[in-house]
Amino acid sequence: KNTDTPEHIKNFVNELVMKNIFSEDEAKLVPCDKMFAFFESELGNKLKSSAFVKREVPFNIHISEDFGIPDESSHKVQLQGVIDCYFKDDDGFTIIDFKSDKITESNKNSKIANYSKQLEFYKLALQTMYKDASVKTCIYFLDDNTIEWV
Repeated sequence: KNTDTPEHIKNFVNELVMKNIFSEDEAKLVPCDKMFAFFESELGNKLKSSAFVKREVPFNIHISEDFGIPDESSHKVQLQGVIDCYFKDDDGFTIIDFKSDKITESNKNSKIANYSKQLEFYKLALQTMYKDASVKTCIYFLDDNTIEWV
């Protein structure tokens, strides 16, 4: 879809309401100006130029009890989740986890630390789906339009 202006993004959100994908109340919560800022970033431009983009991808994998790739002797546990977005380019795969948390100087590092394990699981899931894939992970904080690579 067209992301050239915040208005184009708002029009897309309105289309989602018309298709009953979003309610009107949910649509009001979409920060179109912040989404526009993302699409104008270097990462957003890479996403837009990729021919391989996946959104809201559910996964269900088995991991070892120490949260790694299981071998034949390890006790396995099941892990389920949904990856917000990932894309593939010449550098491999990039996972983007969008967060809408309120970010301050005092809480940003703890937010990054809290979400890092989640991104490790997403990376493991992608490496399970695409054997030996090169995967980078980042958190995109909508509140302050920053990218944190983890």
